[in-house]
Amino acid sequence: MNQSHGDQLSGSQADHRNAILRVRALLAQCKTKSQEGEGWDAAWQEGITPWDSGVPQPPLQQVFETSIQSDLGIPKSGRALVPGCGRGYDAIYLASQGYNVIGADLSATAVSEAQKYLSSQPNAENIKVQYQVLDFFKSPSLVEEPFDLVYDYTFFCAIPLGLREPWGRRMAEIVKPGGYLITLMYPIDPGRARDDGPPFPVDFEAYSAVLKEFWDNLLNVIPATSRETNEGRERLGIWRRK
Repeated sequence: MNQSHGDQLSGSQADHRNAILRVRALLAQCKTKSQEGEGWDAAWQEGITPWDSGVPQPPLQQVFETSIQSDLGIPKSGRALVPGCGRGYDAIYLASQGYNVIGADLSATAVSEAQKYLSSQPNAENIKVQYQVLDFFKSPSLVEEPFDLVYDYTFFCAIPLGLREPWGRRMAEIVKPGGYLITLMYPIDPGRARDDGPPFPVDFEAYSAVLKEFWDNLLNVIPATSRETNEGRERLGIWRRK
């Protein structure tokens, strides 16, 4: 990962970098792709979660708190999925916007942490979020009742490059025709090697290459607001299933 903000890393940047390297080391201990869930779970068990922002992502909020939702015809209710949900901040936010949300993660520890965080929220019993430990690529439950909306942030960039095309096919399988996919595309780091990850660097073309057959792109913009750590490194994409 390049040092895009100068030659010297601040303490917080160094800590973040070290956390990423530790996660990579844990994943490298997994002998097969089917064991990668164990690597992610080990990271959660160690508390090494550099992706955990503690808040919903501002670009996601931008979709629902500006005219974007109405301009693009994004429904105000329905079934929504957040793959790689982590502690569930974005899943809870989508529920607050009227959706029945499934938050999915390979890591049982992540799902446990998400359930704890949900329980800590005011009126938790009324928040329509269910957390499930499942494999996005294999779970039959995801195709049994297609979703109206899927939101991807730090999931696409976490999967091996060889799974990007299967990711695109899977999205087409689990979203109903006319449904929506919101992609918060991160990290956009043009100077990094393509295989330097996770998180692997992304760009709009990486998403478009695996989505264009079954999806129309409706939006591809720099978000109006980003977390400080993400400024200049993300784009907001919205897609509609053909």
